[in-house]
Amino acid sequence: MHLTRQSEIAIGILVACARRPRSCVRTSIAATEVGASKIHASKVVHMLVHAGFISAARGRQGGLRLAFPAQAIPLAEVLRHTQPELLKSSRHSRHRRPALAHLDTIVDTARETLTLLMERFTIADLVEVPIQHRIPCVDCRLLKALPGALTSARVAPSQECGERHAPRCA
Repeated sequence: MHLTRQSEIAIGILVACARRPRSCVRTSIAATEVGASKIHASKVVHMLVHAGFISAARGRQGGLRLAFPAQAIPLAEVLRHTQPELLKSSRHSRHRRPALAHLDTIVDTARETLTLLMERFTIADLVEVPIQHRIPCVDCRLLKALPGALTSARVAPSQECGERHAPRCA
């Protein structure tokens, strides 16, 4: 699982707009900030406008603005528009042999984990990244949130985590 360049550019454009909430951001400036060509950034901007994440105005005083506050835009929602296959389940391949069906369960659990993690963070979290940014123990929350395959996994207790079932903390 990886982010496509389109997803990276989309998130970068949204962050560029979030850094300047009182002004419009030109597409060329946002493209430079994310290291993309203006043409590629323009295509992503079109998709972001169509999805309702940003508004765009033409003309001398025009540019891009967030349609919602940065705190209201979860990363998972952006990925659902830019890279929908990343967060979709592989339920269609259940007709495999049992060993591979179990593999599908593991992959589905990994996708659900990614989705839960991306739901926890918003564009605002990327605007001001703390120096010692630590993600709280994900495993504890995932074991509670995903009762399926994760709860049956054998994990060793962690000394760092307050909960006995977590194998590690960030």
